[in-house]
Amino acid sequence: MRWLHTSLLYSCVLAVDYTHDWPLYRAAFGSCNKQDKPQPLWPVIGAAAPQLWLWTGDARRNANYSVREGRRRRRRVGTTTTSASTTRARVAELAARRRAYVELFDDAARRRERAEERRGVYGSRRFGPPGRRATVLLLDTRSFRDDYLLPSWNVGSWCFGIPVLGRLAPLAAAALRLVSGLLDLPRRADFGGDVLGEAQWAWLERELLDARDSSFVVVASSVQVLTSNPTFESWAHFPKAKRRLLALLYATNASGVALLSGDVHHAEVAAPAPGPVCGDVVEVTSSGLTHAMSTSAVTKLLFPPLLRYFHAHRSEPGAYYADPNFGRLDFDWEARTMTVSARDGDGAAVLAAEVRSCRARPPAAPRRPGGEL
Repeated sequence: MRWLHTSLLYSCVLAVDYTHDWPLYRAAFGSCNKQDKPQPLWPVIGAAAPQLWLWTGDARRNANYSVREGRRRRRRVGTTTTSASTTRARVAELAARRRAYVELFDDAARRRERAEERRGVYGSRRFGPPGRRATVLLLDTRSFRDDYLLPSWNVGSWCFGIPVLGRLAPLAAAALRLVSGLLDLPRRADFGGDVLGEAQWAWLERELLDARDSSFVVVASSVQVLTSNPTFESWAHFPKAKRRLLALLYATNASGVALLSGDVHHAEVAAPAPGPVCGDVVEVTSSGLTHAMSTSAVTKLLFPPLLRYFHAHRSEPGAYYADPNFGRLDFDWEARTMTVSARDGDGAAVLAAEVRSCRARPPAAPRRPGGEL
């Protein structure tokens, strides 16, 4: 499988706030990858020749999966960083989860140092010169997140690894979140739970201010931000944090904002959240790479009705895709647009959203005598 720039694979895995002088034209992203399942999408992703791969949640799903095999696959497919934690451990085991995550990469020592310094795996990258610059921000929505108002996540951690109960735990957790959402408990209780933690909020504000010369800002959140569906983990269960995130994007006048998310085992495009100054905020979800709602008899039966019922965040009730999928970002620097799409097993776009930059194209450099720049 061919990938552009061998050095790119190593420069992106760190995600520790670097700037690259070459512009992005194509990137890809995805989530929910079980290493013990068939991996049919990677040849399709490789054929599209993305310059950058972004994990947007659940990059490592098997607790017994060998680090050596993970590294071998990463070199083959050019994976980079993830915005979600990598094991289903208890909150007290966050440090162990960070170590498990960084051990997936050949540069684990350097990555471990930064992750321990920040107590999380968030980071940023900037690509291209001014006028063709894109900023990619990867949030850590696990390490600092408070418990849910109804602690649904703990159901999974308590039952993880227990036969039968371990398999049913995600459904029990989803049921608790559904009840909480239907009763509107977070809003009624004036729930102040946070997602990022103050250190990461301060970092995010600095990064967004520094990104004011970027034509596009891509924010990978792992869990959904704009969804109206309470069944899944999302920022909607933390309403104050969600409002804070959107307010920060608006206050910093971020241009051409696309939120990327995963985790939910289907793909969808959220209706844009109108921005007061610099355009709408668009969210595209892609999930999963090896399994999705259509690949499980239980989720295929239970979840489509829920997706159709909770559709306020989508432009059309049926605008979702339940088969395995991946996401792609295509930048057109002449038209000043970024197209974010979810793609099927053949690489065809099944859902898409266009994001337009509000940054003006920089003036052309004056020509020297003789027509040379």
